[in-house]
Amino acid sequence: LLEKPGVQVYRYWEERPQPVQCDSPDLPTNCYVLPGQETLVLLVSYAREAVSAEVKVDLAALGLPAGAKVTDAETGQVLPFVGGKVTFPLKKHDLRLIRIGGG
Repeated sequence: LLEKPGVQVYRYWEERPQPVQCDSPDLPTNCYVLPGQETLVLLVSYAREAVSAEVKVDLAALGLPAGAKVTDAETGQVLPFVGGKVTFPLKKHDLRLIRIGGG
């Protein structure tokens, strides 16, 4: 995805609207978007303990349909995506790569 033309990058420190956000400042996200096709989200944990990460996804901002699939990019496991949010456990100082859309 990163090498495809047209990829837009959203870094957690940028002061602009983010299409993907986490509910905790200890869980920053970087987002790599190929509008209308797929998005990769890198979520890093700076939390002091294991947490339940709640990630808000604006599918419209990503150009993706309402039924877009959310998966763990490493394992392929489909993650529950309800009400514009995906929630999953994240260990202390761990990271997670999530794919939204794509085939």
